Amino acid sequence: MFIPVFISSYSQISQLFFSKLLLIYYCEVYERKFIKKAN
Repeated sequence: MFIPVFISSYSQISQLFFSKLLLIYYCEVYERKFIKKAN
């Protein structure tokens, strides 16, 4: 009973972490493009 709950919670955490990482990456890329356009 404990293992499936642990796996589901782990997958949720990893999904959240991945989405956060992707968001940070997207923001950095957007910033670089914006800076290039500004310059």
